Amino acid sequence: MDEFVEAIINDNINKHQICINLSHRQLRILPPKIKLLKWIKVVLLNNNKLLFPPVELLSLSNTVTELILDDNNLTVFPADFGRFKALKILSISKNNIGVLPPEIGDLCCLKHLWLNECQLFELPKEVGNLIALQHVGLKKNKLQTLPKEFLSLRNLNWLNCCENEFSVFPNVGQLQQLKFLNLNYNKIDVMPTTLSGATQLYVLLLCGNQLKSFSDDLLLELCNIAKLDLRKI
Repeated sequence: MDEFVEAIINDNINKHQICINLSHRQLRILPPKIKLLKWIKVVLLNNNKLLFPPVELLSLSNTVTELILDDNNLTVFPADFGRFKALKILSISKNNIGVLPPEIGDLCCLKHLWLNECQLFELPKEVGNLIALQHVGLKKNKLQTLPKEFLSLRNLNWLNCCENEFSVFPNVGQLQQLKFLNLNYNKIDVMPTTLSGATQLYVLLLCGNQLKSFSDDLLLELCNIAKLDLRKI
């Protein structure tokens, strides 16, 4: 184990720091000693070589509020990680996870969820349980639809679904708090007849799609949006 990693953990034990930064360390596993950090709130593990989210962190599931696992070699997100009930920020972008377990819906305090470039084909319906969510990043996946339960995310105000496989506008038009929606570079050729439910929407990005027509009602609604990009490039 990298002596520098041991030194970081020992320093945290001595000072009771609430954040531990173990990013960019070429880590494949974590030292068992990390279980001793019962006060920790922020765990930064991005840009390592982890194959699995470290099970050592499960003993800290009652305190951790931010977990960053971007750019590792993860191929699975274990169901056990649904035990992180205090988690507010979860970022696992740039990992080939493919599928999320239903237990993702147990993260009841989650406000920010970053799942960019994860090779996701679908989201579990249980994502609709995450009613505290405000920001969701789903860029560069293989999504064709969002589950109907997505409409339960009544606090969601920022959603990025660019560079996916949507052919129909996703069912987000009734999310009343939604302000920013990025659907650039999908395959959308069908628009909803109205977005009247998304009363706060002020940025709508649809560049690089295959849009053909709009209803008159929708065109009137789009006139009220501050930034609208419909370019086909």
